[in-house]
Amino acid sequence: FPGGGYNVAWFTASGDATTLFGMTSGAGQRIFRWTQSGGFEFLDAPGFEDASPGAVNRDGDVFVGGSNGNAIRWSAADGYETLPLPASLSGNPSFATAISGDGNVMGGNVRVGPTQWVAVRWTRVDGETQVEELSVQAPAVWSVMVRDISDDGAVILGTMEIGQFDHYYSCLWTNGALSTQPIDAQDLGLAGLSADGSVAVGNRFGTILAIRWTEDEGPVDIGMTSQNIGSVSGDGSIVVGRQDPFVWSNETGTFSLHSLLQNNGVEPPDGFLFSLESVGLDGVTYLGTGWSYQGSSASGIWRVTLPCLTITGGDMNCDCALDANDIVPFAQALIDPDAYQDDHPPCNRHLADFDGDGNVDGQDVAGFVGALLAP
Repeated sequence: FPGGGYNVAWFTASGDATTLFGMTSGAGQRIFRWTQSGGFEFLDAPGFEDASPGAVNRDGDVFVGGSNGNAIRWSAADGYETLPLPASLSGNPSFATAISGDGNVMGGNVRVGPTQWVAVRWTRVDGETQVEELSVQAPAVWSVMVRDISDDGAVILGTMEIGQFDHYYSCLWTNGALSTQPIDAQDLGLAGLSADGSVAVGNRFGTILAIRWTEDEGPVDIGMTSQNIGSVSGDGSIVVGRQDPFVWSNETGTFSLHSLLQNNGVEPPDGFLFSLESVGLDGVTYLGTGWSYQGSSASGIWRVTLPCLTITGGDMNCDCALDANDIVPFAQALIDPDAYQDDHPPCNRHLADFDGDGNVDGQDVAGFVGALLAP
């Protein structure tokens, strides 16, 4: 950070993972922006000294959040502005929590009681910002909150509470609708959306059990336990776990980010991978916080770029390519499964199951050879 003495309290990233907005601690609480080309800068402005970011758009030129109890929007072109509220909610504290890829659709929450919130959507048209209240069609609705927005702004993800401290549900507003019904799954706390809004991720309320939801499959336990699951790749195939960083993908299941790096010749310093906060839309870039590699107690931000995690069938050494280098690992997976797993811990032996019968055996050889020789 410019001037030194600052730690990272927390941050949020743009969809392309090239721009970060966050808050400092240590020498003081200040809002910052980091870009790949320009590095760090502070975004202090009169009247917005305590500004806090909640979400960033796809390319990092707009963020939304809060300041002095008001929902705000900041853009590289126009600077800060306070977002309006419906007349019936005017004067209540508010905070913006979600934004579309182009920065023109935003969502947030207005506090109307100590534990009670109302969800709203802001839409920016021709430089003017319009606001509308979002509702859920259910009995005894106590509180409704916006969690995330799809890249095109057509899908908004929220959570709702039936009765104070009673039951929790997730909900989706689609195609500009102002009212919706809850997803038919109790105590489902979904917090992150894929780019097209078809995949949502989160936790079971009151647990650290990670859930991936689609309309066809409903909520599915993905075998990951981590608090605050809320980041998913653009295509919905990769989910990240915040604590003791874990990554889940369709093809590989759940594995440790630390182990994956070690097996690719990277040895992160102790404590450096403290938390995994987000995965970019590309599913390649991962961002988190950790203690300084310089041995101090200062916290900072790390970024890891991996060529792929969603390994295709037959890529037995998990190097993101199906080629002659996979022949020996394929034979090992066939003949000595334990040795294969020891030599290739991030990989899944069933990448060799070409006939889909749940077994890795001689019946899969023809499929592997065919995939290897395919153009």
